[in-house]
Amino acid sequence: LFAGSAVSSALAGALAEAGEWTLLFGLATAVALLLTVVAATAMSRYQARN
Repeated sequence: LFAGSAVSSALAGALAEAGEWTLLFGLATAVALLLTVVAATAMSRYQARN
């Protein structure tokens, strides 16, 4: 968890310094959507087991 946060902060910092705000927020949105889909799918499968 902490290593992932450190890596993402380093990458986001580089994009922010370069002024790549559209790319930065686009990537953040894509990652958030992907994590939401994975979490919803995992919860659905877990609840279906019972």
